[in-house]
Formats: sequence, structure tokens, C-alpha cells
Amino acid sequence: MGITINSSAVTLGELLTDGTDTPIPEASISMTAAESAAMLIEDFGGIQEVRNDTYGRLHSIVAGAGSLENAVQLLDDAEIIFINNNFSEAERLKETTKGGKIKRTKFLPNDYLSAKSVLIGCLEKGIPLFDEDGNPMGKSALSDKRAGKVEKTPAMKLAETLARALKLAREVHGKDVLSVQVLTTPDVQASAVEIVKA
Repeated sequence: MGITINSSAVTLGELLTDGTDTPIPEASISMTAAESAAMLIEDFGGIQEVRNDTYGRLHSIVAGAGSLENAVQLLDDAEIIFINNNFSEAERLKETTKGGKIKRTKFLPNDYLSAKSVLIGCLEKGIPLFDEDGNPMGKSALSDKRAGKVEKTPAMKLAETLARALKLAREVHGKDVLSVQVLTTPDVQASAVEIVKA
């Protein structure tokens, strides 16, 4: 039984009366896309083998929606379908506010909520979901951009790595270690660490 409802129908009464096979003409997103997204939400709560690349698939759905409004509408529709398909009326009643709104977060997998928060938050801030080369950005990279963290250059990463190596060398070989030098062959087939003491 397909559920065709408008995502603005989030009160329990509307879900119970309109959340049946009654099509609502003002639904703005193809229910096929919403039903597909609802199945993805279910995968976020599955075993590890099922959860593989759920973030990547959600990224694709959000990016493919074309706009923030379409992405929000699609995920709203998908969440309603997911809740209706996976939880009984009694379960939904138990998690309904006095105002008649269903507490969606009680039903949705935490991994999904986290991924959705990052992706929608980036769209809200105008942060692109793809890097300069057109590759999808991972959740951590997008979280960092959203938080305003500066993306580290390779030189910055190397400096941090060498500082950690020096600290470890001093812990192992004593405080008289002056520097750590990393030696490697041009083809990076072999490398060595040279420790210079005072």
C-alpha cells in the first residue's frame, strides 16, 4: 500500500486520516523519490552490511533534489512514509506532542539524522556538497566547512605529523632529541626516520 501524503501533514490526525491511499494533489515531490528515500532511511538503521554507503546515497539524493526546498520536502515526505510503514498507530500515538505533532526524532535512525543535519545545514549556508573536482564531499569534511574550520593544506598536515614525530621521539629517546628527519626514496618504496640528538 503506497502512502501519498503531503509532508506538511505531520499531525497525527492528518497522518491517520490522510496518510492512507488517498492521494493529495498538492504533494510537490514524486512519491517514487520519497519512497526510495524512505527505504534509505530504513537502511541507516540496518546491520553494517546494509548501512554501507548510506551517507553517500543520502548525499546523492539531497544533491539531486536541485534546491534546499526540494531536498527538505523530499526528506520530509520520506520520513513520514518511513514512520507510517515501520511503526504502528499505537507507537505513533505514544510519541505525539500535546499539539498533535509526531516527534519524528524518536523514530528516525540517529545516523540518518546526523547525516541529514550536515547535508541540509550545508545547503542552508550555501556550502557546496562537492569539492573543486566535482567529487562528493564526505560528512566530516562538510561538518568542518559548516563549522568554519580551515581546510588543512598538505604542508600543514606534514608540519603536524613532524611535530608529533618529534614529540614521540623525545618520549622514547629522551629530551635531548633535537629533530626528527624523515628520509624516503623518490618512489616512496622505502623510508626511514633519523633522530638527531644534542
